[in-house]
Amino acid sequence: MQEPDPAVPERQRDVQRTLGRCLQRLQHYEFVIKRLAAHHDIAGPASELQAIHARRVEGFGTKTLGQVVREVSSSYLTSSTADESEDDLESPPGYNPTKIWFRSRCYTSLSREECKQARQDLEELVRLRNELVHHFLERFNVWTIEGCDAADVYLDESYATIDGHYQTLRDWTDGMDAARTSLSQFLLSPEGQRAFLHSLQPQPASIDWAHTKIESLLLAAEETLNEHGWTLLAKAIDAMRRIDPEETPKRYGCSSWRQVIHESRLFEIRKTRTPDREEVQVWYRTIDFDRASWNRKKLANQSAPSRIIT
Repeated sequence: MQEPDPAVPERQRDVQRTLGRCLQRLQHYEFVIKRLAAHHDIAGPASELQAIHARRVEGFGTKTLGQVVREVSSSYLTSSTADESEDDLESPPGYNPTKIWFRSRCYTSLSREECKQARQDLEELVRLRNELVHHFLERFNVWTIEGCDAADVYLDESYATIDGHYQTLRDWTDGMDAARTSLSQFLLSPEGQRAFLHSLQPQPASIDWAHTKIESLLLAAEETLNEHGWTLLAKAIDAMRRIDPEETPKRYGCSSWRQVIHESRLFEIRKTRTPDREEVQVWYRTIDFDRASWNRKKLANQSAPSRIIT
């Protein structure tokens, strides 16, 4: 029987130290990315924001690294397309237009190629973490000098990869913290308080959105084009332009259809990504079903076509 190499135990301890260094860095990374996920997007009634924030922190604290990475990939990283560069008007869960709502959102806007690479990098880190935690001893025979040497090389490379991801993550969180600090300082300043109080005052030239033609067209499009209760805004816009090309957001002082939907407070918005995750799709649906039915009946009695043909 071959005698074990007396140098193996010491080399095993070297591997253990290097492995521990990698796992410790991964734990640092996981702590920071959970903080980013919990803090970068807070929305809700002003009186409930503190409780909402506490629930987000607790919720992300129990998620796996893979789950948190998927959340950050979809909500924090965005492509710098024209659609995503607009103000985010998506209605958050539980949105109630009768209450004072507040939303603070930070995100990183990248080119499409950069965004795709950043998401791939995040997925790579999750795979590396799983490899180190679950399959390291399957891959390396640390009961031999050769196996320990190979493991050490792999662990040194892994640490460099993890640390690179960690530094990128810290750049993201530093940017988020700087933005939140600037917002806080502005809201506490006399200018910020005046701007906030002004936003609560009724506007003198307010629009009765429920009785506008543009809202009637949106309702007609919703009736015809909705998929499981939600209507793809891009399809609705194409159809409405064929019916009345002059009925545009600019007529109502809005820069986009999304702003029309947001300002009217008659609809809610959500965003999804295409299966290839390259494009964001905007959907809308009516908040008040009874009001929608009433407007559809009103539209049916008008001379303009009430149904939109695709």
